Amino acid sequence: MNRFAFAALAAMLVGCPTDDKTDSGTTLTDTDDTDETTDACETTFSGPVTVQTANVTCDASGVVTIDVETQGWTSGGYIYAVDTRNASPWADEHDLDSYEYDPCGTYDKLKVELQTGAALADWERNVSSVFTCDGHYEDGALSYAAAVLDLYGDVADCMAWGEDPQAIIDGTVVGYYNYDNGPASFDPSICVIGAAAR
Repeated sequence: MNRFAFAALAAMLVGCPTDDKTDSGTTLTDTDDTDETTDACETTFSGPVTVQTANVTCDASGVVTIDVETQGWTSGGYIYAVDTRNASPWADEHDLDSYEYDPCGTYDKLKVELQTGAALADWERNVSSVFTCDGHYEDGALSYAAAVLDLYGDVADCMAWGEDPQAIIDGTVVGYYNYDNGPASFDPSICVIGAAAR
């Protein structure tokens, strides 16, 4: 029984809504090639979904990976990054997708990988970032907010960190996106300040 089949069974038993991965387009895979099931779990995690850690790394080819680990299963999330050093800054928002999870529901690992240094006109959600590795991601210029969704699709928790995370939470610095985008698609005022793992 996979993660979402178990969630569906549990939801039928208690009358809760389920998460349908075919609708969201996200496919979650257990990184363990064995056919583990929740039948092997003495208990399954049922607490609230919370952000535990976040990490931002750039590789030599200019690809940035933003990785977030939660307690509890998610249905994805969002990462909002803004250059809080500037009064009228650019901001990127991208989707976080699950790539590894605990079969017993204890954790979920989410990430997005982006090509950095895109021209403003070439920016693309979930594909590229205007920010560069050396000028932004690696020199501490950016502030971030990572919002994660519970299995209902609602924002369950949010962690902010970086150069001035309070500015994101307070809404005192709002970034500007590419032509058809706006500020964060979630409410950053719910975020709590944390620290990214290094």
